[in-house]
Amino acid sequence: MGACRNAPSRPIIQRSLYLDNVPKIVDPQRRREEVLDAVWRVIQRDGLGAATIRAIATEAGASTAVVTYYFKNKDDVLKSALGLSHARIGARRERKLAGKRGLEALNVALLQTLPLDAERRLELHIEVSFWARAISDDAASAEHLRSHQRSLDLFERLILETMQTGEIDDTLDSRLLADELLALVDGMGVDALMHPKQLSTARMKSILRDHLARLHPDKRASSVDDR
Repeated sequence: MGACRNAPSRPIIQRSLYLDNVPKIVDPQRRREEVLDAVWRVIQRDGLGAATIRAIATEAGASTAVVTYYFKNKDDVLKSALGLSHARIGARRERKLAGKRGLEALNVALLQTLPLDAERRLELHIEVSFWARAISDDAASAEHLRSHQRSLDLFERLILETMQTGEIDDTLDSRLLADELLALVDGMGVDALMHPKQLSTARMKSILRDHLARLHPDKRASSVDDR
């Protein structure tokens, strides 16, 4: 099939790309995201291995021609699904951070990584599902690395701002602390995904809050004095 790799930004009419074989006005970007949302649902319900072109098309309520019209192949669909998940996480972080500063902003950014509601549980489920693939797949590995780097850069920026407000000890290594906080939320997130009854939403928030509180200069000074 002659696939349209660079779908136009304006709505178009496509014939015979839908199950009912009726011409419809289609917003290409929206249709792509509908297909990618279907990928997420298949992965969440049946696992990454079950995310075939046919399964994705069925979940999207479309023919396989719809999927192959917008994406080169299965690898392209899966890479795009992971990329969309990362983009949505980033956009939500920016919305939540609007008007916030210092420790409040850092806490908000970290909370967006944790599976505290259905949306974030799904995002983490998708992320974890791709981990094994990223070990041997260069495209998946590169996408993971880009997302990891963006998170580290954001956390370090917020850490430096929080040091300026005096809410975090400014003698700490900001990059090392960003690594530490990302490892903390990643680890908690996976534990909560696998064992939600053992690591509740309230407990995750409490662990994060207590960890951040210990970074305050006064808290760190007292802990050194107690040794």
